[in-house]
Amino acid sequence: MGAYSDLATATIEERESAKRLSDAINGLCVFVDFETLVHRWITVRLRDGFTDRTLYDSRADAVRLTTNGDPCAYLSLRFCPSGMEEREAFAWLRLQRDAYSAKDIGIRLVDPEAANGGHDFLMPICNEDVRAEMRNIRRQAARKGRR
Repeated sequence: MGAYSDLATATIEERESAKRLSDAINGLCVFVDFETLVHRWITVRLRDGFTDRTLYDSRADAVRLTTNGDPCAYLSLRFCPSGMEEREAFAWLRLQRDAYSAKDIGIRLVDPEAANGGHDFLMPICNEDVRAEMRNIRRQAARKGRR
C-alpha cells in the first residue's frame, strides 16, 4: 500500500502511537452510541498518538479547548464510526505529522481564531492521492512565500 500505510517501515514509536490511537478509537466505538460518535471530534497528540477521549462538538471547540501546548491533530469520528485498524491509524498519523511539519513552509492547519478551527484536509484514499495532496500543499505554501 505504500509509505503511508506500510507498518513494516514504521519505527517502534510510530507503531506504538498508531496502536494507542487505534485502541482509543475502537474503545470509543464500543462505548459511545453511533449517533453521538459520528458528530464528534477528538484531539490527538502527534508526538505519541495519545487522546484523552474527550468528545468535542466541533473541530473549532477541539482546537480552542486544547491547552497542553503539544502539537495536535483533530479527528472527526465521522470517518471511523466502526473503529480504526492500527494500519489506518499509522497512515492518518503519518499524514498529519507530515502536514504539521509543512507548517514551516507556510501552512497553518490550526487557527484558534478561525470559526472552523483552521484548515483541515481529508485523508486521501490511495497513496498516489496522498503524495499528490502533499505536493499541492507544498506548492501552495511556496507560492504564498513568494508574495
